[in-house]
Amino acid sequence: MRTKLGVGIVCGIAAMSAVTLTSAQTYTFERSFTGVTRLDVSTHRGKITITASDEGPVVVTGTITVRRGLNMPANSAQLAGGVSDHPPVRQQGATVELRPPDDPLVDRIVSIDYDVRVPPATTVVAVNDSGAVTVEGIAGSVSVRTQSGNIEVTLPPATPVTLDATSGSGAVEVDPGILKGTVEKGRARGTVRCGGVALQLTSKSGAIRVK
Repeated sequence: MRTKLGVGIVCGIAAMSAVTLTSAQTYTFERSFTGVTRLDVSTHRGKITITASDEGPVVVTGTITVRRGLNMPANSAQLAGGVSDHPPVRQQGATVELRPPDDPLVDRIVSIDYDVRVPPATTVVAVNDSGAVTVEGIAGSVSVRTQSGNIEVTLPPATPVTLDATSGSGAVEVDPGILKGTVEKGRARGTVRCGGVALQLTSKSGAIRVK
């Protein structure tokens, strides 16, 4: 009986340790910028969500998640807190740039979800390796590129658009009645409301949807 009880206690401790290693800590930050006409986002992981709002400042909300597991430094939480205090976000003239952490170690142990509200006419460039990218209501030109992350774009209600969407192995879908052009396996090309601002969407293996 004592032997069996001891094994049970050890197994319980091991299970608790596994939960501790895989649980995630999160930190958030918010920054706002004025005089912005272009948003440039590039990251390796984490979601990118870009939404048109009323004319006004660009508001960036970042959620930093500490990745847990083997080979992670003991001070991971402290390093993530440093990113929250000094996020990789800056304004260069009329462009706001959002990036992954500069330090390769910090970049390995955290992911950043970017949620950005911008004026409708903002030009948007977004690059994400494995995270999803969602763009809603942007009337400026939009370029999105991912490796494996899915891309979803909701078009503004009255903006003429010229669409070119391509995925190497993911599905490409355009809601019925929107596009004058062609939708075939892995690609959609054509115009919305006779064509206008460029909407270029590219993924190596992620799905693409335009609605």
